[in-house]
Amino acid sequence: MDCIIENEFLKIKGNTHGGELVSIKGKKSNSEYLWQGIPFWWKLYSPVLFPIIGKVKNLEYRYEGKTYFMPQHGFASRAKYKLIENKDNILAFELKNNEETEKIYPFKFSLINEYKIEKNSIIITHKVKNLDNKNIYFSLGVHPAIKCPMYKKGDELNDYYLKFNKIENSSILEINKEDFLTGKEKQYFSNCDELNLSEEVFKDGTLIFKNLESDKITLKSRKHNRSVSLEFKDFPYLAIWAPDRRTNFVCIEPWFGHADYEDFTGEIKDKEGIIKLEKNKEFKCTYKIIIEE
Repeated sequence: MDCIIENEFLKIKGNTHGGELVSIKGKKSNSEYLWQGIPFWWKLYSPVLFPIIGKVKNLEYRYEGKTYFMPQHGFASRAKYKLIENKDNILAFELKNNEETEKIYPFKFSLINEYKIEKNSIIITHKVKNLDNKNIYFSLGVHPAIKCPMYKKGDELNDYYLKFNKIENSSILEINKEDFLTGKEKQYFSNCDELNLSEEVFKDGTLIFKNLESDKITLKSRKHNRSVSLEFKDFPYLAIWAPDRRTNFVCIEPWFGHADYEDFTGEIKDKEGIIKLEKNKEFKCTYKIIIEE
């Protein structure tokens, strides 16, 4: 079910399937800024990644000696949420554990995805509450696919770049051909605050940064003044991805956690970046999408 809120600057649409944003339209230009998906390939928009990010080896993980199946990026983006708020400038969806989730994730939880518009910004808050009588373990990340090129005919990917709000001397986490981490890092930035986009940038897969200096990235063009920014303070990882084919989007992904290391053999509670949440406690994280037209 589609749900809409709007103000004088933006009109956004969320859906109970996946509890995700499926449209961000600028009122000034009546332009769409989210990728609108291709059925049977990547029919997603801004999926929420929970309770894992990336892949676990053999699509399996372990908890208290038992082995469970887990699809790539978890199950939250495929689940049916309950609409819990749709008024004024706020949309909110909730996913709770049920018989199906408990088959692959043996924890009781509530996951709320809240979207709030303020002027030309969308403030996105994710809340996880432990409803169990034991600790629960999870990762949480976001995967918004921003249209790129975003403007008009004649726009090309090579016209675009990502502008970081601080000078970076950052490494990326090395991944193998199966998208598992090798445990090595590769130097990527050297006294730089821009990343020029091209198909070559993503030929080796996702760029995964840990502990960037920057907490804001802006997708910009050298041909016009429209832009989309993400502010992501306190997220320890940031991934940037686009497919290794000509498609019109780039994903800017703040993460708490990441895929398995290629030699990982431990339980979910032992994974690097995993969040441990005690009973009756709540975890909350927020990021912001800003549209400039």
